[in-house]
Amino acid sequence: MKYCLKIFSVLSFLLTAACNTPKSCIPVVEVPGKICQPVIALNSDIPVLYQAGFDIYKYSFSGLIAFRNMPDEEETRIVFLSEVGIKIMEFSCKRNEIINTYCIEPLQKKAALKFTRQLLSLLINTPECKSVCQPAASDKNDYFCKLKRGYQIVEIKNGYRSYVLLHEGRNKIASGEYEQNSTPIAITVNMKLKTRIQLKKVENAFK
Repeated sequence: MKYCLKIFSVLSFLLTAACNTPKSCIPVVEVPGKICQPVIALNSDIPVLYQAGFDIYKYSFSGLIAFRNMPDEEETRIVFLSEVGIKIMEFSCKRNEIINTYCIEPLQKKAALKFTRQLLSLLINTPECKSVCQPAASDKNDYFCKLKRGYQIVEIKNGYRSYVLLHEGRNKIASGEYEQNSTPIAITVNMKLKTRIQLKKVENAFK
């Protein structure tokens, strides 16, 4: 019985790998700099503001999320705001470690903070890329990045990212749409427990 279970586990792993990897994928030796970056890669210290919509089960609410890169401190700060600009939560990210630095009392729950850290990890942490290849049949500049968990598909146009898609198994968990050399203009995140988050960039918010 144990032997049969072991064989079944091996076959399941091989089938999952086969489903996740393109059939004809050419390994990339020199990986472009835009590949294997976070969904939100902050290239300057100018803050970026997003209008955020949250759908959790049958509940919906909205607000604002501001991201700011602090190069001197090697830190990224993230602030959650209400629609009228009241600070709700604040987080700090250093070397892919996300720490909560402020939270209003009603949201000081382990589940709420854990959920928010998972969301931010998907958006701003640098993915651990194991290998990169290009689908042979693709007429676009697409790259397939195998990650520690799941994989990332990146489309490059004119030397810049135009689209990013994150997968875990067969599930699409995050996607980002980009204009030339910019942070994403639109992001969609699908998390567990019927949770969907949509972010839309607020242009020129801090100019």
